[in-house]
Amino acid sequence: MDSNIVTFIPSFTIFYIKMSFDKTPPLKSLTILFLTVILLLNASAIISDHIHGKEKSNQIVDDPIIHSNHPPKDRRYAVDEEALSSVIALGNYTKKINELFPYVHIPPKLKEIRDVLLMKHHILSRPDKSAIYRKIRGGYGENVIYLENSLDKKTNTKTKEQDYIIQFTEKPLITYRLEHEAREGNDASVKVAGAITSKIESHKRKIREVHEESIKKIHNIIKSDKRKVKREFYNVFNGISMTLSPEELEKTKKLDHVKEIYPVTEYKILLMDSVPLINADDVWILSDGYGNNITGINKTIAIIDTGIDYTHTDLGNCNLTITTEGENESYNLESDHPYDNSFNYTWDITRPGYSKIAVHFEKIDVEKGYDHVYVKNVAGDTLASYSGNMSDVWSPSTPGDTIKITLESDSSISVWGFKIDQTLNGTLNMNWDTCSKVVDGYDFVNNDLDPMDDNGHGTHCAGIAAGNGSIKGVAPNAKLYAYKVMDSSGSGYTDDILAAIERAADPNQDNDTSDHVDVISMSLGGSGDPFDALSQAVDNAVDAGVVVVVAAGNDGPEPGTIGSPGCARKAITVGAIYKENDSSMNRLSSLNVISDNNTELDSVAMQYSATTNETGIVAELADAGYGYPENFSGGNYTGKIALIKRGSVNETGFFFYEKVENAYDAGAIGTIIYNNMPGNFKGTLLNLSEIPAVSISQSDGSYLLNLLGNGEVTVNLTVVVDPNIIADFSSRGPAHIYNKPDVLAPGVMICSAQWDDVYSDSECYDSEHAAISGTSMATPHVAGASALILQRHPGWTPLEVKAALENTAFDYGLDVNTQGAGKIDVLKAVQLNTTPPVAFISDVVGVQYI
Repeated sequence: MDSNIVTFIPSFTIFYIKMSFDKTPPLKSLTILFLTVILLLNASAIISDHIHGKEKSNQIVDDPIIHSNHPPKDRRYAVDEEALSSVIALGNYTKKINELFPYVHIPPKLKEIRDVLLMKHHILSRPDKSAIYRKIRGGYGENVIYLENSLDKKTNTKTKEQDYIIQFTEKPLITYRLEHEAREGNDASVKVAGAITSKIESHKRKIREVHEESIKKIHNIIKSDKRKVKREFYNVFNGISMTLSPEELEKTKKLDHVKEIYPVTEYKILLMDSVPLINADDVWILSDGYGNNITGINKTIAIIDTGIDYTHTDLGNCNLTITTEGENESYNLESDHPYDNSFNYTWDITRPGYSKIAVHFEKIDVEKGYDHVYVKNVAGDTLASYSGNMSDVWSPSTPGDTIKITLESDSSISVWGFKIDQTLNGTLNMNWDTCSKVVDGYDFVNNDLDPMDDNGHGTHCAGIAAGNGSIKGVAPNAKLYAYKVMDSSGSGYTDDILAAIERAADPNQDNDTSDHVDVISMSLGGSGDPFDALSQAVDNAVDAGVVVVVAAGNDGPEPGTIGSPGCARKAITVGAIYKENDSSMNRLSSLNVISDNNTELDSVAMQYSATTNETGIVAELADAGYGYPENFSGGNYTGKIALIKRGSVNETGFFFYEKVENAYDAGAIGTIIYNNMPGNFKGTLLNLSEIPAVSISQSDGSYLLNLLGNGEVTVNLTVVVDPNIIADFSSRGPAHIYNKPDVLAPGVMICSAQWDDVYSDSECYDSEHAAISGTSMATPHVAGASALILQRHPGWTPLEVKAALENTAFDYGLDVNTQGAGKIDVLKAVQLNTTPPVAFISDVVGVQYI
């Protein structure tokens, strides 16, 4: 896999197609498509032939689940729409895809993607993009093939230019300040304090001088000053980000003050009744030193994610307004309606006399995800980008009297365009004073003031950490900072995430970190190591006094699958567990044919299957055809186990749960569904069934049918809950020489706030909430827990908070790189009367980190 492409830790750029129904033609269509793609792209795709370690080598996986960030409740294929379009461009598969889609159900919020793929029964052609196959370990044990775009969005394939983070040799301000304070010890004299302040100010000036000098030298290398610095970092990291070609990169490495250069890589987001599992609700009735209930009062949590829907009732129900300071004037500029395909044009708007200029869009309506409206400054740097349908949008303001508007479209499907109706000579401000929950934020993706979620992931995480509505989060009275670093598809980049960490450490950006947030929660991750730019920034933020909680990732259960920034040494890295005795937990099954020498058959328990006792149920087997109601009429199935064939008689979908319900209605006490093609499969019943249900292979189904043809057949069927509480998808350590994860928290089917109706197929409690899964969901549990601890013990350092959570965690007795210290118990952590000892492994001399 390209090192610059990383796994979701859920990406909603992917196109989910439900496969929970019992339907063979879609599988065949996709199989034909996938195999052809492998030949055309000379890609290597490996399909593991076991499910949860139970299948034999001659069996195949059917109905795979994609568990990028959150394992879905039902069976789905996941196909990235851009990569799929690339594939379609290589061959004429329009007919096959159109034949496939009548059989599928698409969640409502993904309708826009469906429309893109199926606009007038036409599949988009994108020959300029390539695709690769990647093997992902499924969250419930399946191995699946995931089709994804292999091009880093931060790479220009024509010039091979790429964005880089350039680290300078001088220490970041936080590190410099802490070292000098430690050197002076407890000397709090005015003279010493003044000397430290003077040294810090001197170091700050030196850093800025180095930035200016280095930027000039880099501009000399690239022979242009038009390629601007994208971001500058001073506090948690000392460096800049900008675009370089391979030749420019090598020359830049040789400059004075350049310590290291890191490629800007892509990161992905990682994803009611879980709060009592960590005893957070028991903490709420306790009091802090001021007599307040411990609910996160006066504590702040920065959610670095896809943004937050601050209008949600659990998150403040706030109606934010952007206010303008300056003079508004009417101005009319609009594109053609509709605009042309393959369109790329830039309009210059110049307003003489303006000191700062912004524009107001009355309406923007372009093909979401493919066509964009860009707002740029006079140098051509992008200030904001918009895609989709929106209205009443102010652009960021930029110094000067000129602003540029660019409309770019792809080769197919044009929409309405845009219309500008005002310009502003002045600045824009977000009025957070009216908001009780989300009190500050910034959109680092579009570089504007409004961090509104347009994906759903950040809102869900925010609700878990600090929601306070119909469903309460772990720290319901904590305040939230919304830092949007991921776009609507769930993708983001190193420099934006690093900038958000900088902002969390210094919200008012005065280079004084005394106003830092208390906790950072990051449910995201990508490739990296404990010494990359992002991990360094995390460690430095911890040194500045910020508790940083990061998702372990969803690439488990293989060892060494924790990426960055989860591998940061001082972060609290969180793995995911099931909710004890929850219906979503894995099942294990066994099937023995008692009437044929107790022959054991390989079986796979269906997701959400009812369980038996440890000895199982012994009953007579009865053939029930495809499992339609008419298959059960006229027969006696009471007290028997129904043997049902996978598939359907006609082209209409027939869900597994329908087969099981029909068997239950006929009096059966169990079901066995055998495959209609070679190999076994794992199905889902969507919700907990009344009777146990397992699947077996086609050959074992034929074997049982032959036995039934010769007389009565008795079987022993057992389905029990898998005792492994750790979610299979949860990434495992170690992270280089360091043990990770640090702790565990609930992360499977967690009910929390829903943005719009993006998870409408997984709603819980009501239409405003949804249940999804992933280490993304485990992480805000720990972030909220940290806020509760800090309210009770305000003098504790981030590493002491981490130690408190580790020292009081419930130990499952598993390997430390699987469970860390175990499941957090925030009640025990809050009730500690002494400061916990801190153990930290710093760099080990003589050890090569690879």
